[in-house]
Amino acid sequence: MNVELLGKHRVYLYRHPPPRSPSLNVPPGRPDIRVLETFGQTYPDEFDGSMDCISVALTCAFNPRGSLLAVGCNDGRVVIWDFVTRGIARVISAHVHPVAALSWSRSGHKLLSTSTDNTVCIWKVLTGDCLHKLKFPWPCLQASFHPRCELSFLVLPMWQSAILFKVNVISGKEGDENAHIKLDRRVLPSDEPHIAASFSRKGTYAITGDAKGHVAIYQTLDLKRVSSFRLLSGAEVRNIEVGRDCFAVNASDRVIRVYSTDMILSAGDIEGEPEPLQKLQDMVNKTMWKKCCFSYDDEYICAAAARSSSLYIWERSIGNVVKILQGTKGEVLLDVVWHPSRPIVAAIAAGVVSIWKQHEVQSWTSFAPEFKELDENVEYDEDEGDFDEMDEDKTMTVNEEKVEEAEEEIDVVTVEMSSAFADRDPDDSPLPEEDQLLFIPQAPEIEDPEDADGAPEWSSPSPIHPKAKGGRKKGRLKLIACDKMKMSSSAPRLLRNPPIFREKILGSATCAVQSKAYCSQAVSMPPCDFQPTPYTVLINTCQYGRTYEEIVALRKKHLHPIVKTLYYRRPLLIHQGHKQWLFDHEGKRYLDMFAGIVTVSVGHGHPKVQEAAEKQMRLLGHTTHIYMFPKVHEYAEKLASKMPEGLNTVMLMNSGSEANDMAVKMARLFTGRLDFLSHRNGYHGMSPSAMALTAISTWRHALPPAPGIHHVMNPDVFKGPWGGRACRDSPCQVKRECSCTEGRCQATDQYVEQVKDTIVHSTSNAGLAGYISEPIQGVGGTVQLPRGYLPKVYELVRSRGGVCVSDEVQTGFGRTGSHFWGFEGQGVTPDIVTMAKGIGNGYPLAAVVTRPEIAASINNALYFNTYGGNPVACAVGEAVLDVIEEEGLQENCRVVGTHLLEGLKRVQDEFPQWIGDVRGKGLMVGVELIGEEGTTIPLPAEKVLDVWERTKELGVLFGKGGLSGNVLRLKPPMCINKADADFAVDSLRRAIKETLNAT
Repeated sequence: MNVELLGKHRVYLYRHPPPRSPSLNVPPGRPDIRVLETFGQTYPDEFDGSMDCISVALTCAFNPRGSLLAVGCNDGRVVIWDFVTRGIARVISAHVHPVAALSWSRSGHKLLSTSTDNTVCIWKVLTGDCLHKLKFPWPCLQASFHPRCELSFLVLPMWQSAILFKVNVISGKEGDENAHIKLDRRVLPSDEPHIAASFSRKGTYAITGDAKGHVAIYQTLDLKRVSSFRLLSGAEVRNIEVGRDCFAVNASDRVIRVYSTDMILSAGDIEGEPEPLQKLQDMVNKTMWKKCCFSYDDEYICAAAARSSSLYIWERSIGNVVKILQGTKGEVLLDVVWHPSRPIVAAIAAGVVSIWKQHEVQSWTSFAPEFKELDENVEYDEDEGDFDEMDEDKTMTVNEEKVEEAEEEIDVVTVEMSSAFADRDPDDSPLPEEDQLLFIPQAPEIEDPEDADGAPEWSSPSPIHPKAKGGRKKGRLKLIACDKMKMSSSAPRLLRNPPIFREKILGSATCAVQSKAYCSQAVSMPPCDFQPTPYTVLINTCQYGRTYEEIVALRKKHLHPIVKTLYYRRPLLIHQGHKQWLFDHEGKRYLDMFAGIVTVSVGHGHPKVQEAAEKQMRLLGHTTHIYMFPKVHEYAEKLASKMPEGLNTVMLMNSGSEANDMAVKMARLFTGRLDFLSHRNGYHGMSPSAMALTAISTWRHALPPAPGIHHVMNPDVFKGPWGGRACRDSPCQVKRECSCTEGRCQATDQYVEQVKDTIVHSTSNAGLAGYISEPIQGVGGTVQLPRGYLPKVYELVRSRGGVCVSDEVQTGFGRTGSHFWGFEGQGVTPDIVTMAKGIGNGYPLAAVVTRPEIAASINNALYFNTYGGNPVACAVGEAVLDVIEEEGLQENCRVVGTHLLEGLKRVQDEFPQWIGDVRGKGLMVGVELIGEEGTTIPLPAEKVLDVWERTKELGVLFGKGGLSGNVLRLKPPMCINKADADFAVDSLRRAIKETLNAT
């Protein structure tokens, strides 16, 4: 390319061949100069940092020029980033529940947001005002502006067909209080609810997909269906993305299909599936795709893996993978968008926006003289020809002058809009730049959270400046107006990561300390990569369930009154679970901090557990022990391998009550004695003999007590007469002082003396049959035994001829974090171990493990259990053991449990008048609510219920226990993470503050 600049010198410039793009039309004979374009590859290939929002990010969208990035958060807020400065320019408190989708208008002056709180809002970006708010009966998970008309938009409510809206301003101005506005609503005709919907590039058509693989195209003018087809696999259409002349269908069969829009339109209604231009998939890893998007020039397609941190980039024309971007391992991607004019991708994982860009390489070259080192003090003659392709002093011939005059002069100084910024239809003129919003002239100011009580306020601007050594001065943030992506050097810029926002990074352990007031208002539910099947869809398709009202009526009519007791004033109807999450019939998500009463150990619906059950069902669903079958023997071997040496005889049951019954029976038969010891406040089941072991009045029916059961004093270092700051094996201790010394707990000595007293006064001289205890009491309110308690009691019991039983129904399988079994934390080995609940992740399974000589004591008579050792239950139990080991769940309990306890302790320090004690170990945690500071007086039941109800409204399900029902029980699935723990802590803090009027 020959470009004449100033004077007679010429500069020859060369570049790599540009990528072909149908929208970039270069006139014949004119050089192909593209301002702001990169050359060669046009896809991102390196990480360019992250943007930590003030809450957990869920979805994002660039404005049409790519100068602003809107991020929807889990707490309902929308954070708008200035993408040039990487600073926050606007925060909009948009919704109550998580933001589901965002869409910019063509000019960028409006932003459309949807939420699971059933609302759709249109915001004026410059002011943050809400122009329109629509309320639906169902959550709205998708919505988008019309590409050409800012008064038209498409909304996709859950379980319904897509709806096309048009705002008609009859009089006044949109956004004015006195404006007369009419809203037209048209539903796209369909036999099935839509799962995905999108406008075509010009907005002439709407493209939809449903759960059965149907894809349909409608004219937006009259809603006439002009074309349709069905995927051969019948897979659910997850999302639809539109390019210039094609569209991509992301389906649940792990394939992204790219279709020609013109070809589909011309074919009309198609029988079967048309041949796509490309099928994009990862056949090796069988990757499911969360979302896909086109590059700004449509040359590439980027897709986010649904269950990993990988971003795949394909070249659209030939369908090959050109790049795989790897995020942080273990972080699941939630959304991905491509910058509208750059090879930049924004992706969301773990609540943070990550930016990927193209590695910048200088592709321009020029002819220049060869430089060589010159000797000193030597004169050299300059040859001007070295610097010019043609010597300017050379005499030209007439013909050469004519050629020179014929050369075309090219203006490379005047800045024109890059074609990448223009609308993507080549036959349309771009929107005038003066009509577009490129930047937000003034950012909202952010109060220092340490000076505010509650959420940050937004008022008049005042610049903020960081201190020299990491501190910060009190003040606010301000962004000065910018003109055409040029910023004044004297203007104060938004910090790339302002300190107030860094404090709210996902999983930050210091959040509650540094910014209590701020965090109290920012209860942010962590993201979830799972989309439940809508309950109403299951009902309408006769697959499952009844309506809420029908379920309530059936419960009252047919279920025994004993099971009519339900949690919460308006009982929850739960219909689906995933990992640590539960979903009710309305689609609301809850963090399950009670794990089905400490039963779901490895997470709801764990795929390995489900696969094991399904595999065994196909082989053998049930038989009894009168026949041999492989699974029960394999499982018994694996379970025994987790026990201390000598405990290798396994008897399989169905419940914890049944297991504890058998333990007492074997102990009595083995010793030939009757007297048995258990703890006050302990819980061991509801069968007649197990209920006798239980010493909580609310769990005892008016029946004659079983003989020979004696209850010893509960060694509670919080409520009892002994115990203090150093008595528990826990990150949290009681506040009172104690006289314990290194290696010796005075409280233990006192409580052991009480056990001796019970033996002397309540049992026969013949000796003891046994003693049973929970290493940490469950139903009794997460009461921990003092240090060194069990070794001394075991020694005492065995000296009286008894056997020692450890009830591991709630503490077993790694839940305490430090050890696989709770008794190991006390440094003892029992004679009999009982277990249930977490052993089967919710499947009916329990076990008694003992020494062979004790097991042999029951051989004097027959014993039979129809369902004990069921093949499917054994397969599930084996899978649970594998998952705990493979996924490191015991260590996760230790790390996350400690993080959770530390957070709860900070809440206790903030509200000592309401929280008397925080205790526990691993993910076996209790919070005792009190009515008066410095006492053990329980908080009244109605006030406990108020706190409990509020945490449910915020999206957290706690259990409760203790004699007075004033202890919140936090015993979630063992797969939760620190972000979940922070959310639970923040929710409890907010619930206490709002319901108990704490100051």
